[in-house]
Amino acid sequence: MPEKLNVFEIEKIYKNLLDRSQDCIYLHDLEGNFLDANPAALELLGVKRDNLGKVNFASLLDEKQIQKAMESLHNILEKGVDNEIREYELTLETGQSVYVETKGVLVYKEDKPYAIFGIARDVTHRIQTEAALRKSEEKYRFLIENATDGIIIIQDDVIKFVNSRIVDMTGFSKEAFLNGHYVDFIITHNREAVIKQFRELVRSRKRIKTIAFKSWHKNEKELIVQAKLVEIEWEERPASLVFLRDITAEKQYEARVMQTQKMEAIGTLSGGIAHDFNNILGAIVLNAEMALDDVKSDSDVAYSIQQILKSSQRAKKLVDQILTFSREAITEKKPIQFGIIIKETLKMLRSVIPTTIDITQYIPTDIGMVMADPAQLQQMVVNLINNAVDAMKESGGNLEITLDQVYVEEIPPGFDAEPGDYIQLKIKDTGKGILPKNLKRIFDPFFTTRKSENRTGLGLSVVHGIISVNNGFISVENAKGKGTVFTVCFPRVEEMEKPMEKKKKGQAAASGKILFVDDEPALIDAGNRMLRRLGHEVVTAESGMAALELFQADPETFDLVITDTTMPNMTGIELSKEILAVRPDIPIIVCTGFSELISSEKALEIGIQAYIMKPFVRQEISDAIQKALEK
Repeated sequence: MPEKLNVFEIEKIYKNLLDRSQDCIYLHDLEGNFLDANPAALELLGVKRDNLGKVNFASLLDEKQIQKAMESLHNILEKGVDNEIREYELTLETGQSVYVETKGVLVYKEDKPYAIFGIARDVTHRIQTEAALRKSEEKYRFLIENATDGIIIIQDDVIKFVNSRIVDMTGFSKEAFLNGHYVDFIITHNREAVIKQFRELVRSRKRIKTIAFKSWHKNEKELIVQAKLVEIEWEERPASLVFLRDITAEKQYEARVMQTQKMEAIGTLSGGIAHDFNNILGAIVLNAEMALDDVKSDSDVAYSIQQILKSSQRAKKLVDQILTFSREAITEKKPIQFGIIIKETLKMLRSVIPTTIDITQYIPTDIGMVMADPAQLQQMVVNLINNAVDAMKESGGNLEITLDQVYVEEIPPGFDAEPGDYIQLKIKDTGKGILPKNLKRIFDPFFTTRKSENRTGLGLSVVHGIISVNNGFISVENAKGKGTVFTVCFPRVEEMEKPMEKKKKGQAAASGKILFVDDEPALIDAGNRMLRRLGHEVVTAESGMAALELFQADPETFDLVITDTTMPNMTGIELSKEILAVRPDIPIIVCTGFSELISSEKALEIGIQAYIMKPFVRQEISDAIQKALEK
């Protein structure tokens, strides 16, 4: 089944594009009531935006058209998209009839079917042209020559007529087409299958037949062409009237939508997996730490436990990469000098970069600041440099790194950024370049062309996630045999005044009665035993509802609450609000694996003392408890 569209993502990313489109783009609910439409659609329907809600799609159709619309709706609800392009005759309030071709996609809201997102084209001109051609070729030649579609006439596989639009579409002259064979202009990989399909359509008795294929432009650019066939008489012999439309831009638009859906779906899936894996890791780490306390430090058992903890840290780093890709990682952004981060990272990596690779750099340290998470920024630079080095390992080359300040007017599609002043990083290699078939997949998670045990295929997808979560964007320039250039831009910010840190006074370790809440039994067990070893009295609950009941029964008995964020029925955030409503002074620590529900600002706003990332080690939770109890 096709992946789910997110209506809010469509509105956010493509609003400007839709408003400027000459195609009619609309949204109506599952009953046919229009919810929104772009200016082209409003003009076609002859209504103002304020009155759009009064228009129902079915009210514009006769009985036969309604039946066709119901078939389309059934296909969309079943498959997520109607693969067939539907043609309708609409009767407007003025009594005027217009013909449209439309295709719909199911839109989801909160994981439930919400509405139909459709793209329609006014084909009234084409319908009129078809009728005109059947009556008289000469009388309507003017209409044909000025049609928005390319028009050709094929007889016995030979092109007998082409209109001027064909010249505009392909760059070839009319003479290049006339008396030529139509198959010469088909360049799709399954050429023979397309020719066979074309001939079968000619033999069929359908009034209108449709086929799509790739064709040439004079400058060797590929076109994706949609052809519609109509049987006519030409010079008193059977022939095919073919309407050709360049749908290259439309297909590219559909591909971008599908890519956005795919990245969203994979991000959601990976975030969910990471959450569960963090809970498992949390129990492993805490139990391993307690086991290490109970054995001799120089024993084989102690060594084995240390290896478990070491491997757990590696697993934690992998989960962090997955969270970064899925954009669920919690970050602490602050103004930083981008140039300093790059220089430090390059200095760290220089010893592992082969001597066959020369490094050219122009990295001013005073070029300006960006608002980002320093650790994520360094990880991004490491991944991009490693990617460039891998491309040149076999034959050597030159790694060129430049940093500059630029003004960006146009943001690449797929990134939530605004025009303005940016700090631009360019990392250029002189490797083999990226194959065109791989170029559109390089940011996909787990996609890699290099076979190595140390390659997870997450490098560039993590880069994409880091850039997106820090309000930047990335683009790639590639030339086969000449190398690749990755260009990364982050918004430039002014330096902010740093708050003065208060010096901490030494205090004795505080202890108290803790309400520990998590929906993972293994983590509840390990956390309970670990907290008791730290000297605390512990009461546990495996759900938010159970924890709230325990707290409400005796609010004053607890000194601290530690809760997970993502739990069924009642989240940790909801639980915290309920507890603080009963007792505003109770300190609360929130533990999170990946949720966007919490951040330092959100925590302070709610009244939560602190949050820590799962899987946490004993020292992390101990420090957080001491700080919370001291406050």
